[in-house]
Amino acid sequence: MVYENKSYGIGTWRKHLQDIPWFTERAFPLEPSRTALMVIDMTRFQCDKDAPFGVARTMYLKGGKGADYYFATQGPAIAAIRRLIDAFRQHRMQVVYTTSGSYFGDGRDRSVNARVQDKGHLAITGIQEPTDTPQFQVIPELQPQKGDLVIHKVAQSAFVGSNTDLVLRNMGIDTLVFTGAATHACVESSARVAVDLSYKVVLVDDACASQSPLFHDLTMLHCAMMWGRVLSADQVIEELSARLPAGRVVAHTS
Repeated sequence: MVYENKSYGIGTWRKHLQDIPWFTERAFPLEPSRTALMVIDMTRFQCDKDAPFGVARTMYLKGGKGADYYFATQGPAIAAIRRLIDAFRQHRMQVVYTTSGSYFGDGRDRSVNARVQDKGHLAITGIQEPTDTPQFQVIPELQPQKGDLVIHKVAQSAFVGSNTDLVLRNMGIDTLVFTGAATHACVESSARVAVDLSYKVVLVDDACASQSPLFHDLTMLHCAMMWGRVLSADQVIEELSARLPAGRVVAHTS
């Protein structure tokens, strides 16, 4: 993993867009009635180092720069997601959560690649089979409420092996605002498939978490370069507020 790279300044990915000959900025509007917030895999499995097994537990036990960065950036990302959730709920806009993991202790319902990853987590945590279900449990700070949609998946993408696409289309949703973890894995995978399904996609830079700043930046660059918009949480809220009827301003606090 790269955490320091003298040839690239972390956070400067936008400067590289103009070096790409085919770059064309995506300028679609955020229409409140057709926009949903996607909260990808903000579960104990992904975020809670005290969960019995999972990404967070594995990183905590192994330590190192990846773990330090991941846990340091989770807090601000969670706060940004919280602001977005509050704004969407305030105006009865759809919030969609995904959770991810096996329904079974042996992972037989997962892809070959996912089973390899799960075995790695279990080997490091010392658990032979999961004795708890943190992959299903959204972290307390971001708990779903009545009216929110929660979709469990066994693949990286929210659209593979699930009814996500059908449900969103039935609700008239054509624009998706992506947040969650990990930026370069399930968030990017979900966003890429959404684009191929003709959704308009926004990635929220400060509402995603990754194990490396370079991984995070590359996902943002990929999105802005080829398939969507990249905004901050406050920019999303401000744009939606500007499109709401008079008197319906989306409140937010940074």
